[in-house]
Amino acid sequence: MPQIEWQVREDNSEQTIVKTPSTSARRWRLSLIALMIVLGVGLGAIYSSIKEPAPRPTSAPTITPNPTPIPATEMPSLNATIDREAQALADGDFKTFLSLQDQSDGPWYQSQVRNFRAWGRPPRDDQHFDSPYSYKKFQPEPFMTDRIWVDIRQYRNGTYFYEARLYFNVNGQWSHTRPDASFWWGQYRSLQSQHFDILYPLEDSNLISSVEDRFETAYVQVCADLNCSIDSTRIQIHISPFVQQPDWTNFDFPYIIVLPSPRITGMFDTNDAAMLNQRDDPVMHIAYESLTSHLVQDLSGGYTRWANGRGWFYMQAVEAWELNRVSAKPNMMQLLPPSSLASDVQLARLESLWDGQDVPSNPEQVANSVIFFIEQKYGPESVSKFLQATGPANSLAEAIKNSLGVDEIQFEQQWKDWLKQIYTQGS
Repeated sequence: MPQIEWQVREDNSEQTIVKTPSTSARRWRLSLIALMIVLGVGLGAIYSSIKEPAPRPTSAPTITPNPTPIPATEMPSLNATIDREAQALADGDFKTFLSLQDQSDGPWYQSQVRNFRAWGRPPRDDQHFDSPYSYKKFQPEPFMTDRIWVDIRQYRNGTYFYEARLYFNVNGQWSHTRPDASFWWGQYRSLQSQHFDILYPLEDSNLISSVEDRFETAYVQVCADLNCSIDSTRIQIHISPFVQQPDWTNFDFPYIIVLPSPRITGMFDTNDAAMLNQRDDPVMHIAYESLTSHLVQDLSGGYTRWANGRGWFYMQAVEAWELNRVSAKPNMMQLLPPSSLASDVQLARLESLWDGQDVPSNPEQVANSVIFFIEQKYGPESVSKFLQATGPANSLAEAIKNSLGVDEIQFEQQWKDWLKQIYTQGS
């Protein structure tokens, strides 16, 4: 007999009637549920046996490739080559040093021959006396097993010198070879300093502050000597792993100095300007040469002024004068004409150097002597005055009159007397 259940909601007097199923209907439903469970288990087993399809391919994340550091325990023959070369440099062992250089590249090998000098060792009480270097190896790419880059820091002439060396393996024999661009991956960063806009490879980030410091130091020194504005036009520096020699020959605006990587040129591990000059730091040397060339031209009228070549020898002589001043060992005499000119000094006409006609066989040296004479007779600040007067001048006589206040005949006689005196004192 069916059962009726009443549910009454007292709040709104609404009634719900629920019919309780009979016993037979309940059994039928239980059987149906059991059947569904069995079917569900079976289908689950079948589904689980089907392989899951491969996930949809997604684009790989961009990974910045970097040279792979190599543990120092690997490649013992390379380690031995690095050690032998470092020890040969320390002791001045020319024969051993050359035996480790790549002789298949003739020009590069000859440059290694010409530039070889003993680097020396730390004092004997220094813990690094026997091993005056440290290094880290990098593999440009995993498949390039025949080329290994080595960042090395070695004692040299009283302090430590940092550079990268590329070693090349031929038939199991490692040799120091010409650097290439395999260490760098083409990513660049930029830096703005007081006077420079610097573009440099990402891999050179740890060296760029030292490059900046050297160029700023050189800029201040050259500007002080030439009396130029400290707020002169900004200069661009582009550091490129694809060049091995610096270049600053594009005198057009903007002025750009192209540098090899400081890893290639090498640099001393100090920012002490006096020490860098004494040791002829490669980056500092480039800074002085490139900035002197630019600032001398800029102060005397710019590139367009000198396109006609009039007065060119005197502008170059100011460059030589300035580079001699900032040199660790200034030597005026090596820039002057040979002493044999003393007896023939009357044959040299200074105006001919301005015009470029009937010039002597050594015009650069004669022009150098004029600039050194101006320094010693009228003072160093007069060199800058003369330089700036050459820009608008149409002749040497005009430049001398406007800068030094003397006529050309008087100036030329004073110069000849001074030059004879210099030769007499030197004899």
